[in-house]
Amino acid sequence: MAFDYLNRHPGQAYFPWLPLAHYYAEHQFRHYGFGIVDRLMAGDPVSTAVFRAYIPPNPQIVAFAADGTPQALGYDLMAYLPEYRYPVSDPELKGWLVYGKAPKPPAASEAPPVH
Repeated sequence: MAFDYLNRHPGQAYFPWLPLAHYYAEHQFRHYGFGIVDRLMAGDPVSTAVFRAYIPPNPQIVAFAADGTPQALGYDLMAYLPEYRYPVSDPELKGWLVYGKAPKPPAASEAPPVH
């Protein structure tokens, strides 16, 4: 499903546990979630800049299969992506754990008038 999703929406999603889906669909190496955890367990810190260097530049969603989780061995991968804490329902990823950015409030010019 991730491979098909990435083919339909290149660069629009990050699947931390499925780096091969990214490689085959986008021809890009992306961080593998457990690779990050492995480095952290070894005491090798991973900066936010390094983490973000190998994910899509501005994904619309971060997704985990229904049996996946943003955490592994006590490490929360979503700590690197704090703006992606908003649960999203994506009909193309039914049953998946999908996170997006919180919706932005309407701009002052778009807000309804206050009386």
